[in-house]
Amino acid sequence: MTPVSDPSIVRFRALIEAGLAELEARREEVNDLNVFPVADGDTGDNMVLTLRAVLQELDRLSDSSEERTIDDIDRDEIVASVARAALASPVRVRPAF
Repeated sequence: MTPVSDPSIVRFRALIEAGLAELEARREEVNDLNVFPVADGDTGDNMVLTLRAVLQELDRLSDSSEERTIDDIDRDEIVASVARAALASPVRVRPAF
C-alpha cells in the first residue's frame, strides 16, 4: 500500500473527524467495555468529547493558518495544540504522548 501524502491540516482534520464518526457509531460498545480506571461505563462518551475538543483546536489552527501546510505550521505546534485540547477536555481523558 502506497502512503498518501497530503500536507494540509484539512486532510489531517478529516482523518480525526472520520475516527470520531466511527467512535460515535460504537460509543455504547466502548462504554460497555469500560473497566479502567473506574468502571463507570462512560469511556466511549469521554473519548467522543475529547476528540470533539481536538477537532475544535484543529479548526482554530486552520483558521489562523490559512493555506499553510502542516509543515509550515510546525508539527510540534500541532501536537502541542491537540494535546492541550485533549488535556483541557472537561472529562479529563489523558492522551499518552
